[in-house]
Amino acid sequence: MLLKIKNDIEIKFRGRYGNDEVNDLLKVINGFVQYIVEVRKYWIENNIGGDEVKKLIEDLRNGRADVAIRRTGKTLTISVYGKYVILEVSRLGGTRVRLILRKIRGITIDVPDIFRKVIGKDEYENFAKILQGLRKGFAETDEGIDGVRPRMGTAQTWQAILWSLLYPGRIRVLINAVDVNVEGVAMVWQLRANNHKSLKNGTYEVLNNKETLMAFMLTAVLGDGYAYITDKPRIKLVIGTTKLRRWESILNRLNYIGFRWSPQPGRDATQITFTAGYAIDLAQAMINIIPPMLRDILDILSIEKWQRIKQVANMEVRFRLGESRVLVGGEPFTVAVSGGSIRLLRKVRDWAGGVYRVLDELRRSYGEEFVSQVRGL
Repeated sequence: MLLKIKNDIEIKFRGRYGNDEVNDLLKVINGFVQYIVEVRKYWIENNIGGDEVKKLIEDLRNGRADVAIRRTGKTLTISVYGKYVILEVSRLGGTRVRLILRKIRGITIDVPDIFRKVIGKDEYENFAKILQGLRKGFAETDEGIDGVRPRMGTAQTWQAILWSLLYPGRIRVLINAVDVNVEGVAMVWQLRANNHKSLKNGTYEVLNNKETLMAFMLTAVLGDGYAYITDKPRIKLVIGTTKLRRWESILNRLNYIGFRWSPQPGRDATQITFTAGYAIDLAQAMINIIPPMLRDILDILSIEKWQRIKQVANMEVRFRLGESRVLVGGEPFTVAVSGGSIRLLRKVRDWAGGVYRVLDELRRSYGEEFVSQVRGL
């Protein structure tokens, strides 16, 4: 995946952005690539995928294994200790098998402030607010804390790269485990931003600005959300029951500025769903608030959630929940209330059989002056 990302940067970014910015971005990707080479070397030299794991399983069968069993909340975890790895099996609903690497070392990657170079000094002050929102979205979903430093643990390579770019400076990088499941094999990244303080559990005052709030929502959805299209487009956020109260002010703010949502409470979490036109508006607002280079980076990282957010944004607004319909001149119109104004909306398929017929009906009922107010002519 990382080699494909490097190739895409060379093809799509050269000529579009300055060489310094492109080279800085490649430097970050190369840092991740070089570390994976070190992890692979460690794996091969210690024969972890062969003798090491086989010995663990044999020792477990013969009763010679060093085993620890623990329960954390509703999660039951069994750990089998070997010389170079720990075989860990966790069960909460499904089963997760993880190989924890015991003696591997991490590295530090110096991440340049790429966006400051691209955006320029004058506009960076405004982008800094957007950046705070992007960081806050991850902080309130997937991110953890290491002392006072932001920490990210993820099995998604795209998230490791994106998160690092949002925290320019010295990033401590460690692959400390490999997940082995039905879906496939994935490396588990552990990252720490050494030059920043964590925003997790902080106040939400930074989100009073609409643009910052939209940036927050983007990374929150990328972290703990979904975007998909069935009968209607939907964007969902999954908020743990213990976090829901902290989210109340954000959810109320979203509703106040026109992004209406519906809750689906569960035992351990509540799903917050934006449906139909509200999902489309939210997707468009989240995309439009970030600078072009960040959009391009999200594209080359091949993030499935990002692609689906874009699909939702490109849909046509047909009907919003909570709107009503009325007859005007015998023709049905949707009543849309927004920003203190009322609009009557009518979709037609073609000019000859649709637009002209509707306009003729309105002209007969209300006169030429009324028809002259119709937009889209």
